[in-house]
Amino acid sequence: MYERETSKCLFFVVEKRDAVNLFNIIYKYVLPNTTINLDCWAAYNRIKLLNKNYHHLTVNHDLHFVDPKTRCHTNSIESIWNKVKLYLKKVQGISRVYLQSYLDQFTWVQNKKILTWVTRVGTFSAILDTLSRVYPANKLELKDNLDSELDLDLEKDNGDLIEVEEGEEIEKNRH
Repeated sequence: MYERETSKCLFFVVEKRDAVNLFNIIYKYVLPNTTINLDCWAAYNRIKLLNKNYHHLTVNHDLHFVDPKTRCHTNSIESIWNKVKLYLKKVQGISRVYLQSYLDQFTWVQNKKILTWVTRVGTFSAILDTLSRVYPANKLELKDNLDSELDLDLEKDNGDLIEVEEGEEIEKNRH
């Protein structure tokens, strides 16, 4: 799935690519009243049966890549799927058991708009940011559990990261 307005994507491994699996995913993850752009696979015509008031547009790839009347196209999802395939090729062999994990990793990086080919620090910072949002720490508990060598003033910490040059020492605040 690909949301054009936000450029966010979501991928699923399914045992069988059929209408039942597809419609279960759409029903669970696509909001009511959403416009869904698809090709002309016959099973897609049953989307109206999902009773969520989806606006269904189609493009017939036998005739054109962009429907001349509705401007419907599937170029966005095809483009992001191409990125997924390139990403998976770099891994050089994936067990089907782990495929969903690789798709989740790609999705997370893509949705966070992390330029992993530019900086690994950006990826690491995004991971820490996500972890801190999912598992907010109780600063008082952390303070009690920190090694005494790391004498940090957590009550005054505003969560900003400090950049330190190699070899530079950090001045510690003592209580």
